[in-house]
Amino acid sequence: MMQFRAAEFFAGIGLVRLGLEREQWEVVFANDLDPRKKIMYEANFGAEHWNPSDVHKLNPDAVPECDLFTASFPCNDLALKWLDR
Repeated sequence: MMQFRAAEFFAGIGLVRLGLEREQWEVVFANDLDPRKKIMYEANFGAEHWNPSDVHKLNPDAVPECDLFTASFPCNDLALKWLDR
């Protein structure tokens, strides 16, 4: 059986990944800036695919080829980015 690959942006603590993996998806990339979320994410899934870059400055070559790209947009992350302008 072919396994689908996913990348998640604004990954948070990994709730999207949890759901995807339950459906046999392989998450090969995770991105989020918040160091508190990184601690929880890595405790559950490891650090192998974590990328802490600002999504606006992320090099597209750093993102592997995937079948699905997800983005969980918590309003506080967007609000903080807007305030930084």
